[in-house]
Amino acid sequence: AQQPRAMAPHKPVPPRLPDAKTWHKSAVLRTVSGGLWMTDANLKSPIHVTNNLAIDSLTITPVLYLSNGRRFALPEVKIPPSGTAVLSVNDALQLQGIAPWGTLFGYVEIEYRWPWDAICATVRNTDVAHSLVFAYNLRAPLPANPQDQAGSPPGAHVVEGMWWKQESGVTGFVALSNTQSQPVTATVEATDNAASVFAKHTVKISPYGTKMVLLQELKQSAGSEGGIRVTYDGAERGLMINGGLEDQSTGYSANLPFASASPAWTKVSRISYAEVG
Repeated sequence: AQQPRAMAPHKPVPPRLPDAKTWHKSAVLRTVSGGLWMTDANLKSPIHVTNNLAIDSLTITPVLYLSNGRRFALPEVKIPPSGTAVLSVNDALQLQGIAPWGTLFGYVEIEYRWPWDAICATVRNTDVAHSLVFAYNLRAPLPANPQDQAGSPPGAHVVEGMWWKQESGVTGFVALSNTQSQPVTATVEATDNAASVFAKHTVKISPYGTKMVLLQELKQSAGSEGGIRVTYDGAERGLMINGGLEDQSTGYSANLPFASASPAWTKVSRISYAEVG
């Protein structure tokens, strides 16, 4: 026989907080930038922007920078609370009178006004014909380096990464985006697993421009993994670096990971990691 039904115990859901009309800090202009975008006859580049505010809508202004530094401000977009807006770079280029199927690339900047960082944004470059996907995040500006504030002259900065070959036909690329008003000179070196340099490229990036360094030498490398070292001048955080690995014949794609090398003045300390079990 059926047993009598007993209601599960629960707590009442608290009411939603009222929409605050004033904040403890005033709204200021904020930006996130990065997100390498690429277009050609097959590549589509949508920008996904998520509003992290649960009860407030947010108005953003997307800005596209072409590889030559040309700036295009797009129409404002209002994102509902906890909503996501998807903006097509290809359509935005077409509205500017630029062929959306042309082989173009650059970076994205998104402007908005709010008391704190309130959005997440990602550019997803998708080539359905060759089964390639490259996703790059946008980031907020980092706090100023205290040494830069002290008036020290800008010097060489180092960012390091790694590459690997899933198949013998894998090649790579490194995109360098200059967010400064002054040109930047950068050197990209690729090394094998014995730290021997087998490829070296030196490029000059114009203000707000992007240079694409193709690593075709990966095909000739006998090893299956190695390192990438990018050295550049100017401000420490003035160059955005993105990269990828691809093999169109097999539909293989992956992002290249990069991280800033520890500066010379960093103190060496012991770090321990532990895990239960």
